[in-house]
Amino acid sequence: MKVSMFIILVTAMLLTGCFKEEGQVRIISDVQNAIIYIDGDKKGMTGDGYTTIILEEGEHKVRVYKERGEEWYYEGVKNVFVGAKSSVKINISTSSKPTGFRLARLAREKKAEEERLAREKKAEKERLAREKKAEEERLAREKKESILRGKKFGLSSYPKDTFYDTDTKRMWQDDENNGNTSLEKDWSSANSYCKNLSIGEYSDWRLATKNELINLYKHKSNLQNIGSDNYWSSTTYENNNDSVWILHFGNGSVNDDYKFMHEYVRCVRLDKKVEAEEKKAEEKKRVEEKKIAEEKKRVEEKKRLEEKKKAKKIAKLSYFDKRTKLMWVDDKASKGVKRTWSGAKKYCKNLKLLGFKNWRLATTNELTSLYKHKSNLKHTGSYFYWSSNTDSVGRYAKIVYFSNNGDVGKNFMSNNCYVKCVRNRQ
Repeated sequence: MKVSMFIILVTAMLLTGCFKEEGQVRIISDVQNAIIYIDGDKKGMTGDGYTTIILEEGEHKVRVYKERGEEWYYEGVKNVFVGAKSSVKINISTSSKPTGFRLARLAREKKAEEERLAREKKAEKERLAREKKAEEERLAREKKESILRGKKFGLSSYPKDTFYDTDTKRMWQDDENNGNTSLEKDWSSANSYCKNLSIGEYSDWRLATKNELINLYKHKSNLQNIGSDNYWSSTTYENNNDSVWILHFGNGSVNDDYKFMHEYVRCVRLDKKVEAEEKKAEEKKRVEEKKIAEEKKRVEEKKRLEEKKKAKKIAKLSYFDKRTKLMWVDDKASKGVKRTWSGAKKYCKNLKLLGFKNWRLATTNELTSLYKHKSNLKHTGSYFYWSSNTDSVGRYAKIVYFSNNGDVGKNFMSNNCYVKCVRNRQ
């Protein structure tokens, strides 16, 4: 009876899955010292090689996780089926992901930037409104001020039929002819007209330049006689000597027109003293601009030579691996450097070669990759080189044999091995 009950009990346990078969999963990842979670439970850590974990037969979710500061973490997830008494190898690749802290910070910064832009937009709108109001008030004052006919400006009483622009110190013809078709001429006739013009005591009139017309347009409300049409300038069009710049006093647009066409004429004059002062100022500006250009050229050439010298020095004392984007120390002085493992790490950390401070002890993978291209190195011997990787015990560190096909081994951390420092090029 007891035997029968035992058989029944065992049969029931087998049917309900109380005795589940087990298998093992061997996990490797591109990130070392990461936590391994199986179905949400912490089961181990990744290392330099495979990490073996015993699991019950069935489907399992494997997650590899490692924090990288407070803003980033590495994570990789794979589903795997583990059969009874079987061994499954999986390679989990991770990707860098932002933490909640980073996402919250970016959201705060975005909000702050939006608020700043809104404030700036409001301030700019208010500034433009103030400037517009100030300009309107200025123009209203100019109409009332003594810039009209018969007022004195330190020259002589400038005559009727003229307008004196106090900003540019130019006297403009402003008679009734300036506003009707009787003063429409071709360009050559317009030049002759101004040259022969005499108003009051002044006979040194000329056709205005393009820039002079542009400045006059800003104060056109002070003119008594003006037509809403094109006026000649004395400035020839750059791309065609048969054309000249003209300005439309209706809308302020600047265009070009052929010299044989007929346009309005407005003559201008400038006192000799003011003209001499302007030429002097223009020459001074030209000399200063030339000096600035020469100094800029000198600084750029100096910078180019310094960069060339630095590049030459870098090439002499280091080797840059274009495949891995890593810069390796490769000078004569470092060839014979031997240290304990901790001494090697400290040596690289404190190294200040070529103005760089971010040197470090290379990883095993970096050294094995370098070994494949060691022919590019100038100062590397057939030595055992320390790597930054250690074993799980903590007494040994990984080394790479540069004398034996780049094989990886281990050595007591207290022993002396050769050192090869590396840095990530920014």
